[in-house]
Amino acid sequence: MNTSSLLSAGIAGFAAVSFSCAVWAQGGGGDTSPPQPSPAGYHEVGPGVSVREKVIADKGREFLHKAAVSGFKEVEISRAVLGRATNPKTREFAQMMVTDHAAANQELTTLAKSKFVTLPPQTDADHVASEWKEKSGDLDKAYLDQMVADHKEAVKLFEEGVKAEDPDIAAFARKTLPKLKHHLKEAQKLQKAK
Repeated sequence: MNTSSLLSAGIAGFAAVSFSCAVWAQGGGGDTSPPQPSPAGYHEVGPGVSVREKVIADKGREFLHKAAVSGFKEVEISRAVLGRATNPKTREFAQMMVTDHAAANQELTTLAKSKFVTLPPQTDADHVASEWKEKSGDLDKAYLDQMVADHKEAVKLFEEGVKAEDPDIAAFARKTLPKLKHHLKEAQKLQKAK
């Protein structure tokens, strides 16, 4: 076989492989059934080809969404109140909320990304915060009442999160729950002192 024949054979082989790949990518070749989760939680999209899409239960996804909404709200309300609260202990509590919840939100965001879960936008929390920036009257009391109510809900949510099927979600809930209980206790203490 001479060089010209080898070159022609190589070009023909490359064209055949390229055409086959194009046909397969458009769904015209091979198995056309929908992707199925593999045992490792990834989807097969073709023979030997996987897409890194973690499959998590709807309850896990719901927990991540609710935890994000709650966490974003705590940070934004506390930021709005921080400079306006009259009692130094309320301001100190608001700062703790910003610090602790911002750290938990960052960890939650990283966890959600690792599970390929898109969290809701922070726009609702921003809207709530703008309402708190304009609140008048006994701001300290209103803020502490809100923190007690919100943390009761958050503790319930995270107690359920501890039972999540996904071990990473359960671990996040288990790690965060004691801090939420501490926040609730501190808010109740300040609320009673008012």
